[in-house]
Amino acid sequence: MGYDLSYFEGDVQQSSFDCLRKNGMEFAVFEVYVHNFLNQFAANDYKRAKAAGFKRIDFYHYPSNKQDPRQQVRDSINYLKENDAMDFGMFWIDIEERDYYENNCPANKEMVIQIVDEAIKQLPDGKKRLGVYASKHMWDMLLCDWDGLKEYPLWYPHYNKQPDFSDFVPFGGWTKPVMKQYAAAIEMCNTLIDNDVML
Repeated sequence: MGYDLSYFEGDVQQSSFDCLRKNGMEFAVFEVYVHNFLNQFAANDYKRAKAAGFKRIDFYHYPSNKQDPRQQVRDSINYLKENDAMDFGMFWIDIEERDYYENNCPANKEMVIQIVDEAIKQLPDGKKRLGVYASKHMWDMLLCDWDGLKEYPLWYPHYNKQPDFSDFVPFGGWTKPVMKQYAAAIEMCNTLIDNDVML
């Protein structure tokens, strides 16, 4: 079991990370970029999670059409490099919310292609560390029937509070996910987290 933590939780203290680890959390995912700006708490989240004993730490990048697609990815990864936070597992591209995309699938597809291409260039292991966070609903709304990212691992949300994958419905070319966000806004250890499970 694991959890993800957004920018909106602020500067989460070491005691919370220690508590999460002691309460059975095994991996963590932190937001590094939110819409139009870097999450300046992400480096602290990473370092404190490491100190608490988390072996697997990922980051997610929540893009926006308000910023250059390539530059925002460079900003995220440069921030991680500058803060000695590159010993992470996956770099997830978070695809959701119409407010941060165009109103047509072809334009959104082009933006996502640029984001993914730049991430591959910037990540030390390229494709091996890149994944996609998306739901069927958001994918269909923003990218229609495009299946251009199906080679990358999929992390999907469904808040049924069941840590299994029996509810998964194929979309975007994916037939099998690797991670599920199964509960949201859970109060635990003096912060709010989402619960996740990996295959």
